[in-house]
Amino acid sequence: MSKRLAIIVMGCSAILGGFTGHTQAANPHSLTAEGRYHCESTVCEDLPYAKGDLSYLLAYEYTEGFLAWQLGLDTAPNVKGVKQPVDPNVRVPPPDTDYILTPQLNLLAKDRGFTGGVGIRSSYIRDTEGGDEWTSLYYQFQLGLRIPVYKAISLVGDVFYAFEDWGKMTDFRFGDLEYGAGLNYQF
Repeated sequence: MSKRLAIIVMGCSAILGGFTGHTQAANPHSLTAEGRYHCESTVCEDLPYAKGDLSYLLAYEYTEGFLAWQLGLDTAPNVKGVKQPVDPNVRVPPPDTDYILTPQLNLLAKDRGFTGGVGIRSSYIRDTEGGDEWTSLYYQFQLGLRIPVYKAISLVGDVFYAFEDWGKMTDFRFGDLEYGAGLNYQF
Protein backbone atom coordinates (compact mmCIF):
# COMPACT_ATOMS: atom_id res chain seq x y z
CA MET A 1 0.00 0.00 0.00
CA SER A 2 2.83 2.44 0.81
CA LYS A 3 4.44 1.57 -2.53
CA ARG A 4 1.24 2.58 -4.32
CA LEU A 5 1.13 5.84 -2.35
CA ALA A 6 4.73 6.67 -3.28
CA ILE A 7 4.10 5.95 -6.96
CA ILE A 8 0.98 8.15 -7.02
CA VAL A 9 2.72 11.05 -5.27
CA MET A 10 5.79 10.88 -7.53
CA GLY A 11 3.59 10.66 -10.63
CA CYS A 12 1.46 13.65 -9.63
CA SER A 13 4.58 15.64 -8.74
CA ALA A 14 6.25 14.88 -12.08
CA ILE A 15 3.12 15.81 -14.00
CA LEU A 16 2.61 19.09 -12.13
CA GLY A 17 6.26 20.06 -12.37
CA GLY A 18 6.73 18.98 -15.98
CA PHE A 19 3.68 20.64 -17.53
CA THR A 20 3.49 23.88 -15.64
CA GLY A 21 7.05 24.62 -14.64
CA HIS A 22 7.70 25.38 -11.01
CA THR A 23 9.06 28.22 -9.03
CA GLN A 24 11.67 27.77 -6.33
CA ALA A 25 10.41 28.89 -2.96
CA ALA A 26 12.12 32.10 -1.85
CA ASN A 27 11.86 30.89 1.73
CA PRO A 28 11.77 27.10 2.12
CA HIS A 29 10.19 27.17 5.60
CA SER A 30 6.62 28.15 6.35
CA LEU A 31 3.87 27.83 8.93
CA THR A 32 0.23 27.29 8.08
CA ALA A 33 -2.72 27.97 10.39
CA GLU A 34 -5.98 26.72 8.91
CA GLY A 35 -9.55 26.01 9.92
CA ARG A 36 -11.26 22.94 8.44
CA TYR A 37 -14.99 22.45 7.92
CA HIS A 38 -15.86 18.76 8.33
CA CYS A 39 -18.61 16.57 6.94
CA GLU A 40 -20.09 13.39 8.32
CA SER A 41 -17.87 11.08 6.28
CA THR A 42 -19.31 7.96 4.66
CA VAL A 43 -15.76 6.79 3.87
CA CYS A 44 -13.97 7.17 7.24
CA GLU A 45 -16.52 5.62 9.58
CA ASP A 46 -14.20 5.75 12.63
CA LEU A 47 -14.28 9.55 12.65
CA PRO A 48 -17.07 11.04 14.79
CA TYR A 49 -17.34 14.35 12.93
CA ALA A 50 -20.80 15.75 12.28
CA LYS A 51 -21.51 18.06 9.36
CA GLY A 52 -20.32 21.53 10.31
CA ASP A 53 -17.73 20.50 12.92
CA LEU A 54 -14.58 22.62 12.81
CA SER A 55 -10.99 21.69 13.45
CA TYR A 56 -7.85 23.81 13.50
CA LEU A 57 -4.52 22.91 11.93
CA LEU A 58 -1.08 24.24 12.73
CA ALA A 59 1.54 22.89 10.33
CA TYR A 60 5.19 23.36 9.47
CA GLU A 61 6.20 23.05 5.80
CA TYR A 62 9.60 22.54 4.26
CA THR A 63 9.72 23.20 0.51
CA GLU A 64 12.44 22.10 -1.87
CA GLY A 65 11.85 22.75 -5.55
CA PHE A 66 8.17 22.17 -6.15
CA LEU A 67 7.66 19.59 -3.36
CA ALA A 68 6.81 20.38 0.24
CA TRP A 69 6.65 18.17 3.29
CA GLN A 70 3.95 19.35 5.66
CA LEU A 71 3.94 18.11 9.27
CA GLY A 72 0.95 19.24 11.27
CA LEU A 73 -1.44 18.74 14.15
CA ASP A 74 -5.16 19.22 13.66
CA THR A 75 -7.33 19.70 16.76
CA ALA A 76 -11.10 19.63 17.05
CA PRO A 77 -12.19 20.86 20.49
CA ASN A 78 -15.99 21.02 20.00
CA VAL A 79 -17.15 17.94 18.11
CA LYS A 80 -20.91 17.40 17.80
CA GLY A 81 -20.57 13.90 16.35
CA VAL A 82 -20.78 10.74 18.43
CA LYS A 83 -18.06 8.12 18.77
CA GLN A 84 -19.37 4.83 17.43
CA PRO A 85 -19.66 1.88 19.86
CA VAL A 86 -16.97 -0.78 19.62
CA ASP A 87 -19.58 -3.55 19.62
CA PRO A 88 -22.60 -2.91 17.35
CA ASN A 89 -24.71 -5.22 19.57
CA VAL A 90 -24.30 -2.89 22.57
CA ARG A 91 -27.57 -1.09 23.29
CA VAL A 92 -26.05 1.57 25.55
CA PRO A 93 -25.61 4.82 23.58
CA PRO A 94 -21.96 5.64 22.97
CA PRO A 95 -20.44 8.64 24.76
CA ASP A 96 -20.11 12.02 23.10
CA THR A 97 -16.73 13.05 21.71
CA ASP A 98 -14.83 15.56 23.84
CA TYR A 99 -12.01 16.38 21.40
CA ILE A 100 -9.94 14.96 18.55
CA LEU A 101 -6.21 15.37 17.86
CA THR A 102 -4.93 14.41 14.41
CA PRO A 103 -1.22 14.39 13.63
CA GLN A 104 -0.55 14.26 9.90
CA LEU A 105 2.18 14.16 7.28
CA ASN A 106 1.44 15.46 3.79
CA LEU A 107 3.51 15.58 0.62
CA LEU A 108 2.43 18.53 -1.50
CA ALA A 109 3.36 19.56 -5.02
CA LYS A 110 3.39 23.34 -5.39
CA ASP A 111 3.26 25.43 -8.53
CA ARG A 112 2.88 29.16 -8.21
CA GLY A 113 -0.29 29.48 -6.12
CA PHE A 114 -1.60 25.94 -6.61
CA THR A 115 -0.98 22.98 -4.31
CA GLY A 116 -1.96 19.36 -4.46
CA GLY A 117 -0.90 16.21 -2.71
CA VAL A 118 -1.59 13.29 -0.49
CA GLY A 119 -1.16 12.69 3.22
CA ILE A 120 -1.37 10.14 5.97
CA ARG A 121 -3.20 10.74 9.26
CA SER A 122 -4.36 9.09 12.46
CA SER A 123 -6.78 10.59 14.97
CA TYR A 124 -6.76 10.39 18.76
CA ILE A 125 -10.39 10.52 19.94
CA ARG A 126 -11.22 11.36 23.55
CA ASP A 127 -14.81 10.96 24.74
CA THR A 128 -16.64 12.79 27.53
CA GLU A 129 -16.44 9.75 29.82
CA GLY A 130 -12.63 9.67 29.72
CA GLY A 131 -12.28 6.88 27.16
CA ASP A 132 -9.83 7.30 24.34
CA GLU A 133 -8.57 5.53 21.24
CA TRP A 134 -6.46 6.00 18.12
CA THR A 135 -7.98 5.39 14.71
CA SER A 136 -6.23 3.26 12.13
CA LEU A 137 -4.08 5.14 9.65
CA TYR A 138 -6.08 6.84 6.93
CA TYR A 139 -5.26 9.09 3.99
CA GLN A 140 -6.29 12.36 2.43
CA PHE A 141 -6.04 14.04 -0.93
CA GLN A 142 -5.61 17.79 -0.80
CA LEU A 143 -6.01 20.45 -3.49
CA GLY A 144 -5.51 24.10 -2.74
CA LEU A 145 -4.82 27.65 -3.72
CA ARG A 146 -2.48 30.15 -2.06
CA ILE A 147 -2.97 33.82 -2.77
CA PRO A 148 -0.20 36.21 -1.65
CA VAL A 149 -1.60 39.12 0.36
CA TYR A 150 1.43 40.79 1.98
CA LYS A 151 5.14 40.00 1.63
CA ALA A 152 5.53 36.48 3.09
CA ILE A 153 1.84 35.97 4.01
CA SER A 154 -0.65 34.12 1.81
CA LEU A 155 -4.31 33.23 2.10
CA VAL A 156 -4.86 29.47 1.93
CA GLY A 157 -7.92 27.69 0.57
CA ASP A 158 -8.01 23.86 0.46
CA VAL A 159 -10.34 21.01 -0.42
CA PHE A 160 -9.74 17.68 1.33
CA TYR A 161 -10.92 14.15 0.70
CA ALA A 162 -10.18 11.71 3.54
CA PHE A 163 -10.41 7.97 2.92
CA GLU A 164 -9.35 4.68 4.52
CA ASP A 165 -8.96 2.24 1.62
CA TRP A 166 -7.19 2.84 -1.71
CA GLY A 167 -9.25 0.03 -3.24
CA LYS A 168 -12.52 1.88 -2.65
CA MET A 169 -11.65 5.10 -4.48
CA THR A 170 -14.58 4.49 -6.83
CA ASP A 171 -16.93 5.14 -3.87
CA PHE A 172 -16.14 8.88 -4.11
CA ARG A 173 -18.99 11.26 -3.19
CA PHE A 174 -18.85 15.06 -3.34
CA GLY A 175 -20.60 15.09 0.05
CA ASP A 176 -17.41 13.68 1.61
CA LEU A 177 -15.31 16.70 0.64
CA GLU A 178 -14.10 18.96 3.43
CA TYR A 179 -12.94 22.56 3.11
CA GLY A 180 -10.23 24.62 4.76
CA ALA A 181 -9.20 28.27 4.90
CA GLY A 182 -6.31 29.98 6.65
CA LEU A 183 -2.98 31.77 6.42
CA ASN A 184 0.52 30.70 5.43
CA TYR A 185 3.65 32.55 6.57
CA GLN A 186 7.01 31.91 4.83
CA PHE A 187 10.26 32.50 6.68
